[in-house]
Amino acid sequence: MKGALATVVLLLLSMAAFGQSSNTKVYRIRPDDILRIQVYGEAQVNVEIPVGEDGSISAPFVGSFNVEGKTTGEVEAELTKAYQDRLRLRDPKVSVTFARYRPTRASIGGAVARPGQYEFRPGDTILSLIHQGGDPIEGQADQHRAVLHHQGSDEAIPIDLYSMLRRGDLSQNYELEDGDQLEVPVDNRNQVKILGFVQKPGLYAYREPMTLADALSQAGGEIPTRSMMSRVMIQREMPGAPGTFLQIRADFVRYEHGDASQNVELQPNDFIYVPATNTPDINTIANVVNAAFYIQNVLRGGIFGLRLFH
Repeated sequence: MKGALATVVLLLLSMAAFGQSSNTKVYRIRPDDILRIQVYGEAQVNVEIPVGEDGSISAPFVGSFNVEGKTTGEVEAELTKAYQDRLRLRDPKVSVTFARYRPTRASIGGAVARPGQYEFRPGDTILSLIHQGGDPIEGQADQHRAVLHHQGSDEAIPIDLYSMLRRGDLSQNYELEDGDQLEVPVDNRNQVKILGFVQKPGLYAYREPMTLADALSQAGGEIPTRSMMSRVMIQREMPGAPGTFLQIRADFVRYEHGDASQNVELQPNDFIYVPATNTPDINTIANVVNAAFYIQNVLRGGIFGLRLFH
């Protein structure tokens, strides 16, 4: 009875081990890995050897071997046979282990805080790469349409970062592979563009509800004496008619004096332009007049420079 029970236990343990090993990804040797080769009882064979760019190593006393793509166990078997055949060792106990793994790198680009290439450890996932890249930029990143590319493959693997980061859905949190590239696109559908005479022209995230006053505030507001705030132009693409635009004029000066109707409610992709004033500011006038007056006096042989404006 005890023997039968022991047999069952051994069978269960071996099944568990098989299941575990079948789910474990075997690491295979790559260029720039550093291998430690030892032969028990042979002190002269105790070295650390880098794997060359061609995937080969130069093992002590037995020459060159190609090891790229192989496991350490497979290399141990090859070296054992080589030491038996070439050095006439009867039963060499060869050990091949990793002294250091080649740095593995993946890159992240697009609308993230710190785009670039990052090292990762075996077992790291897309989530760790996202955090290394500083996470998607709120209001700018299209988190539903990220794309993963494996090195040497043309396949574009869609990744829904919104579900991963906001809903805790880790079904697409794949384990990273060397050379992976994750691209987080800019969400052009939820932005407004502000150009012209404002302090900080550029693209700004659209957050519903958003008004003209909100957008101008994000852009730093007007440039004193240069912005014509009474003739702000908003251009909006017509629904269902690509390439056809509605032009909306807004008198922001009237809004600042209490006319709320001029504070237009914006829509995603609106284009806002603040034109320049038609009247030059007093400093510009002063500079022009002073320069003209100075040149006139020089031409006339005058020796005193007079300034009209201070």
